[in-house]
Amino acid sequence: MRNLYFIIFSLLSLSAFGQISIDKFSLPTQGETLKTWVSATANVDLGTTDGPQVWDFTSLSKDVANDVTLLSPSEGSVVVADATMLIKQGDLVERYLKTEEIGILEIHLKTLDPIFETFEISNSYALPPLYRKTTLIYGQQYSNDSKYQAPIAWDDLPDTITGSVGLSFDSIRVNTNFNRTDKIDAYGTVKLPDGEWEALRESTTLIRTVSIDVFFLGTWIEAPIEIIETALGGFADVIAPDTTYSTNFYTDKAIEVLAAFTLNDDGEPVGATFKAGGEITDIDLYTSKKADVSTYPNPSFGTVNFTFENCAIGDYTIQIYNVLGKKILSKNISVDSTKTSRLDLTMLKKGTYLYSVYDSSGSKITTKRIVILNP
Repeated sequence: MRNLYFIIFSLLSLSAFGQISIDKFSLPTQGETLKTWVSATANVDLGTTDGPQVWDFTSLSKDVANDVTLLSPSEGSVVVADATMLIKQGDLVERYLKTEEIGILEIHLKTLDPIFETFEISNSYALPPLYRKTTLIYGQQYSNDSKYQAPIAWDDLPDTITGSVGLSFDSIRVNTNFNRTDKIDAYGTVKLPDGEWEALRESTTLIRTVSIDVFFLGTWIEAPIEIIETALGGFADVIAPDTTYSTNFYTDKAIEVLAAFTLNDDGEPVGATFKAGGEITDIDLYTSKKADVSTYPNPSFGTVNFTFENCAIGDYTIQIYNVLGKKILSKNISVDSTKTSRLDLTMLKKGTYLYSVYDSSGSKITTKRIVILNP
């Protein structure tokens, strides 16, 4: 019996080796920049399920730099009351995000219409998609449905379309529905050109369907597919159901997705985006030669000392966030030869917070947790 227990314990230990879990403290927050490279080709092996595995992606090429900064929603052209962050993609696309317990949701989108790519639309999601999930655990599987409705005035449509229908409506509404299924199916080590990370692998299937409603006699009515295909003509292929596949790799030590691959129907990677740089967000992995900022006392009743180790004398910025990622305080400080600075946080309520420290160039040194014990 003792041998049986030993065998069971050994198997459990082996299965758990190398696994990590990812929680909300790995999520990006407002003011941070996700630094990635785009590789036009992706001749790599994505491995099998389970683990531990080693994924060698060091052959990926740095073709295009793709930095994405999470802005304040006030920097957008649309007022979205519940948004906590904004991503701008050129001059035409604005994605408004909201941080909740489940993760980061995309709640509003300003873009061009999904059929003609001519009309500017700006609308909140009927069902918001999940931009980043709070918690990832090996073996987890989940599904997310989202829906984006884009109304277009009938008079704005081309005559070639409105004339072929034979009727006149106030407007149409393009409904784009997504069903995304994710499975965390493997764990191991990802090797990138700039670093090596423990990671979880996520396999994703995204099914997109499109339908069109017409506003008729004061209500929305789904248009029959036959009429839609006749009216759209050469644009009809845009509304055909579509399935795409991708594979993503995450770590609990960085806010970026380590690597994201788009796949063809045979499951082969055809393109990749991957993390740039070797910096990490979990300061525990820094060596003694790396810059570090720690606090004491922690927990604290509000008066906190920040100690700067292996940091140059100069100006720094300390930003405080709540656990949902909302910035609630930003303080510029100067660090002298004592390498210590005191900050008054007595205005904060009792709870757990995050603090990020940036040097004078805007580069983040660390993000850590601090507990305030104020009554």
